[in-house]
Amino acid sequence: MYLAPSFCNVFFNLATGLYIFFFTYNMGDAGLLSVMGSIGVATSMACMLMPILTSKLRKRDLFLLLTLLEIALRIGFYTTGYDSLIMVFGFLALIHAANVITNPLISAMLSETIEYAELKSGRRCAAIAFSGQTFTGKLAWAIAGGISGTLLIWLGYQPNAAQTQATMDGLFICISLVPILGSILRVMIMTRYNFTEDKHAKVRHALNKWRSISSL
Repeated sequence: MYLAPSFCNVFFNLATGLYIFFFTYNMGDAGLLSVMGSIGVATSMACMLMPILTSKLRKRDLFLLLTLLEIALRIGFYTTGYDSLIMVFGFLALIHAANVITNPLISAMLSETIEYAELKSGRRCAAIAFSGQTFTGKLAWAIAGGISGTLLIWLGYQPNAAQTQATMDGLFICISLVPILGSILRVMIMTRYNFTEDKHAKVRHALNKWRSISSL
């Protein structure tokens, strides 16, 4: 279960891979992609807010809140359109900030499940778990890259040519709304995740007790 939310990023990655086409044809300037890159770097600093946020909310609840916020922002982005460059970058910056914080949250929850598995099995499989997370993230990017090519063909994209309005509308939908599918799946998955901080504290207490006995 803990790897599924990472894989659901395939929809987010798909939108990210299509930015170059969106900025080139919908916005009329491929150079805007560099601005989006700078925004991505800047919004990655939002991860520094995680200790503050997790001191106020449980990790699962924070994950759900941020994912629902991303859904709302994407709907707002689509409703507003892309006539205003400031609004486009404003919405994309907020969307990326909301999404980027969920990544360390997944890693933090993963580390907790490792200790739960250790208590149940007597084996600590941190390397396997985190390598699984890395593999899942890379798989999501690979699948997103494969889908993007097929999707461009389906949208009627013509390279190095003016695109039809239908193609540009399709690109905007892919950028704004399609990632909501992944967000909905993440919400469905994480609502079933009930390994809270209280349960983790009990697991850590039991592990410490077990380790102290084993060391005798």
